[in-house]
Amino acid sequence: MYNLYIMAYFDKYGVEFSDDQKTLVKCPEDFSGEYVVPYPTEEIGPYAFMDCINLSSVTLPNSVLVIGESAFRECKNLKHIVIPKGHKFIANGAFAYSGLSSIILPSSLEKICESAFFNCVKLESLVIPNKVTEIEKSAFGYCIKLKSIYIPNSVTRIGEFAFGGCEGLQSIKIPNSVSHIECEAFSDCKFMTDIYLPTSIASIGKMAFSNCGSLIIHIPKNFKSRYLQMEGIRGFENQLVEYEATEGNGNHKSHKQIYSNNINNKTDIKNNYKIAIIIIIAIIGLVMLFNAKCAKTKSNHHYDHFDPSMEYRHSD
Repeated sequence: MYNLYIMAYFDKYGVEFSDDQKTLVKCPEDFSGEYVVPYPTEEIGPYAFMDCINLSSVTLPNSVLVIGESAFRECKNLKHIVIPKGHKFIANGAFAYSGLSSIILPSSLEKICESAFFNCVKLESLVIPNKVTEIEKSAFGYCIKLKSIYIPNSVTRIGEFAFGGCEGLQSIKIPNSVSHIECEAFSDCKFMTDIYLPTSIASIGKMAFSNCGSLIIHIPKNFKSRYLQMEGIRGFENQLVEYEATEGNGNHKSHKQIYSNNINNKTDIKNNYKIAIIIIIAIIGLVMLFNAKCAKTKSNHHYDHFDPSMEYRHSD
């Protein structure tokens, strides 16, 4: 049931608002194109834009402080949205099954609720703000093109199947604030090769990394015995690699440091390869020069001892 309000107001597009115009109740499903939510709207109600498959863009005023459950669910052509400042949570299923490829989240955000971005198959990257403490169940499940995501050092729990089925993820760093990784949190991330876990982890749920066959789990040095007791590590005992934790926070090097080190290593290899080629070419040149001199010496020696007046005679 969409309309929970006794009195209603409709704008020229047929979009329904509460009588005080502070809550956007429902946009017609056949709406097409861009829509600018008017000021002083404070809330996008539950299911307000659900199934508006031809909605291509929506602009939210700074007065909007709440986006309700499933508000933009199934908005297949909605590619980008900026969430205004002041929001503290993204509600259950708010953008599930939408066409979002990018989204800007406000610094005020504290919680990403269940299935908030579930099955956003075009979403490629996301920066989670520094105040978020929880990433709930299935929040980013089946975001198959999600290649990179920044998890801040404020998140304490990663919920069940939170990143499950994110086939585009290749590497991810878990910050030192996280204590619990729930069951199947990263299951079916088939192409993820590396995950870096901190010293703060207290529990990893069952099948947290199931169907991540080539995954290397990087853990802090001297913490292996603790990790081996966690249910989610079962089956990955031989895929644990220890690293030296950074002093001060007990965490590992940042992706930036790792990337920088990789670049430096590749540059060193490339330079060494060039040097080796130069040395080989120089050696070949010296060998050829030596052979040429030897040939010339032999030739001079032959002509010095050859007497054309001498005839070949058989011995009697």
